[in-house]
Amino acid sequence: KVFAESYIKGKYTCLSGSATECSSLAYVLELKGRYLYYYLLKDGEQEIDLTMNLSEKVRQNGDTYSLVNPITITVFDWINDYTKYKYYYLCKNNETSCNKSEMKFIIGVNPAEYSYTTLDRMYKYEYNDNYKYKYGKSFTYSNGTYTLVDTVDSYADNNHHYTCFDSNETCSQLDYIFMRDDKFSYYITLRDGKSVDDALNDMLNNDDVNKYDSTIKGAIDYWYSNNMTEYTSYLEDTVWCNDRTISSKGGFSTYDSFSSLTFNASRSNKLTCLNKIDRFTVNTINGNGALTYPVGLITKQEQQLAYSSSKSPLSSDFISWLISPDGFFDYFSEATVAVLTEDGIQGAGKLGYPQSVRPAVSLREGIEHLAGDGSSAHPYIILID
Repeated sequence: KVFAESYIKGKYTCLSGSATECSSLAYVLELKGRYLYYYLLKDGEQEIDLTMNLSEKVRQNGDTYSLVNPITITVFDWINDYTKYKYYYLCKNNETSCNKSEMKFIIGVNPAEYSYTTLDRMYKYEYNDNYKYKYGKSFTYSNGTYTLVDTVDSYADNNHHYTCFDSNETCSQLDYIFMRDDKFSYYITLRDGKSVDDALNDMLNNDDVNKYDSTIKGAIDYWYSNNMTEYTSYLEDTVWCNDRTISSKGGFSTYDSFSSLTFNASRSNKLTCLNKIDRFTVNTINGNGALTYPVGLITKQEQQLAYSSSKSPLSSDFISWLISPDGFFDYFSEATVAVLTEDGIQGAGKLGYPQSVRPAVSLREGIEHLAGDGSSAHPYIILID
């Protein structure tokens, strides 16, 4: 049933047809056009906090970081005016003070949510002519100390990304600037003798890379658990390839300008998936074993195989996410991933903007196809025993 906004706002729902019992409960905040905004209660949670404490600046006192002159907004303020809160800070659990790993810096916004980094993962500084820092083309490391090599005293340029953020050439931890805009420089901090290449390898290949489920994976798992578990025996534990091999390092290259980092996944036609950590599977024989169910999203390469200039069975009324990463553009906040357009053509979408999710499964060997082309109008009909 479809209800007017005034009827469903402030109501609870299981978001699953006529169900009256569910493991997670949604509290309806707003209905705007075809989009429903809600607060999801999970794990027995009963209290709803509809406020957020935000600030444009933070102040450090030892290991504690505090919001400076914080403002308190409601989720309704956010939904109706979310763009103004990009580049604000907030603490985990809505506190006004927290440690470095819990202080969030909002880097992407949409009406339903925000993306962020934390102070222990990425930093930015505002520069002007009063800052006289030294920048190095490379460094040496000995006895816990970084020493800049081939330094300049002006702003960081295409070949001088390393800095101690002072006029000295030595420091115990080193900063690497990978992106600049007209006001800020964005950087990562290096420790224990590591270079930017070491840091990039850690970001892509460390054991904790796939520690947390994404919002999209959670939605796909929810769909599968409610609709597909009885068909699992007919499906293959295929590889869903989130290929993060790099096409261009951009600003993460010490000999490049502050340009975009891009991935091969959206630029190659190969169907191979080089790194096991990027091969998402249920078991660990062919992949990383990070999936709960044999379901995922198709790749840009698979989209191309399905596309025809006359008609694509992948066409729909919505833009939907593919699994192939695209790159980081303009600023670090503008991460992009391949998308499937309404016409079944591959494009790229910014993670700060919501798109649809279309789960995909792979039939196991021996299942016979009787009819259909896989489109929503003519779904596949298969023979099962």
